[in-house]
Amino acid sequence: MATQSRWRLELLARMAQERSFLLRQLWALDEATIGTVEVGNGRTVKDIIAHIAAWDSLILSWVRLVGNGRIHKIEPHNTPQNRPAFNNDIYQRYRQYDLKLTLAFALRERSNLLYAFSQISDDDLLRPLQLPWGEETSLRDWYNQQIQHDNIHAQALETWRKSLPLPVKRQVGPKLVLRAILKQTRKELLTLVDLIPPHDRETRPLREDWTLKEIIGRLTDWEKIVTDGLRQLLLGQTPHFDESITDFTAFDTAKAAARRPQAWAQIWRDFQQTRQSLEDVFSKYPEPFLAHTLTTPWGKKMPAYFWLTILFGNDLEHANDIRHALNEPGPTTPTPTPMNQ
Repeated sequence: MATQSRWRLELLARMAQERSFLLRQLWALDEATIGTVEVGNGRTVKDIIAHIAAWDSLILSWVRLVGNGRIHKIEPHNTPQNRPAFNNDIYQRYRQYDLKLTLAFALRERSNLLYAFSQISDDDLLRPLQLPWGEETSLRDWYNQQIQHDNIHAQALETWRKSLPLPVKRQVGPKLVLRAILKQTRKELLTLVDLIPPHDRETRPLREDWTLKEIIGRLTDWEKIVTDGLRQLLLGQTPHFDESITDFTAFDTAKAAARRPQAWAQIWRDFQQTRQSLEDVFSKYPEPFLAHTLTTPWGKKMPAYFWLTILFGNDLEHANDIRHALNEPGPTTPTPTPMNQ
């Protein structure tokens, strides 16, 4: 694969980060809360996810029109006078979707938008465009606007979450939402890995004296423990673990030392295979099993749903380590009146 420009990789990392931030607002909410509790303006969380998916779909259609030389066919849905009516049309069109269909819609449209991005050259992303109503823009601007759009709605959802009683936002949520969060937080991490040149992955400190190799190794070690517990629950067993953990720092330090002699290629292969093992187990996991409890290696009881949370928590922790080491920005600050709010 040809080397990608730095700004392009950074844009992908920001898209992944903001979508991760958005989806995490659904964590530990049950389906009724997501689908029936009003967030604002009569909309539920489910309505907001459908709204975001519809805007991804619209931007994708515009990208395709530009690629086909049909920019004159683009309609001004994003102008201040047209945006409210378009947003209401989205609401009316998708309000009857259930959570499964809504989330599938959102995941599909974002995947399609990212695929389209991968097919566009740097020059075409940067080339100035003039829309039929006179607005000047570019394909890169459109992707940046989707980053802002995710962030604006994620911040609104985060504020709304804070207003909820603790029991409401600490529930065993739907499996399909948890799967989406796990996948997106891993994508957030991987887009940051792409920003680290291969020759730095075994040598550049990212967190104290830990390099990317140690960080990836730690994620793998913890994922194996979590997968082991899930597999035992799936088999109807009471999970037992090979070792107890009484000191997290000592545990991580010992594991890092054991992995240090290993080559990057081996560490990376183990990392990928371990995630595939987790996905294989999770795909067979009946939804009610997420409420089954286990006793962790440090003696705490928790449902399988929260046991899995360890994984995306670790991914986010180390994504932040990498961002800090690379001086990459944190979450975006929304600009006033985004095109598709």
